[in-house]
Amino acid sequence: MWFLIPVAGLIVAGIVALVSEEESSARRNWENKYAGAKDEVENLRRNIENHLEGTRKTYDFYVLNEYYYSSFRFADNAFKLMSDSKTSLNSIKKMIGAANEKRHEIKIQLEGKIGREAKAELIKELRNLTEFRDALQLDFNKVLAQKRDFSDEVTRLNQQTEKLKNAMRESCGAKGREWYANLQQRISSRRT
Repeated sequence: MWFLIPVAGLIVAGIVALVSEEESSARRNWENKYAGAKDEVENLRRNIENHLEGTRKTYDFYVLNEYYYSSFRFADNAFKLMSDSKTSLNSIKKMIGAANEKRHEIKIQLEGKIGREAKAELIKELRNLTEFRDALQLDFNKVLAQKRDFSDEVTRLNQQTEKLKNAMRESCGAKGREWYANLQQRISSRRT
């Protein structure tokens, strides 16, 4: 994670300072909750999938209802967590851009006439910036891969939840059909 990358040099410290507290908080939240949320979504999806497997004529309405609401609650939390990953990715992009700008400025300074000591200091700062930018890029790639993986798993859960709703309507008798009709009505009323 970018906030654990050792900060060497004032320029790098200035780039890290560009990140707002909100962005830092979003990153910490993503780091702290990603693995647990990924496991939770996989388990919930598998449980729904296993329960719907087979060719049952009827299902236990209450069990399916509990799975549905667990899935619904999880989707809300997943949406917030995905927002944190996007905020984190944007802050990393912002720092990479700032590092590239500073690298360009230093390269221009190196082309001018400067003393040996000043040149050595600029080269050192350029190396620090390059290492920092490369570490940020690795971090960006890691978070992006996690975000995509999590998003795919949430999509699979949503597909299972759709099958679950249909199973409740089709295989839980009048209670299931009534539940489904009420659900569709609530969904419809939220959209208007």
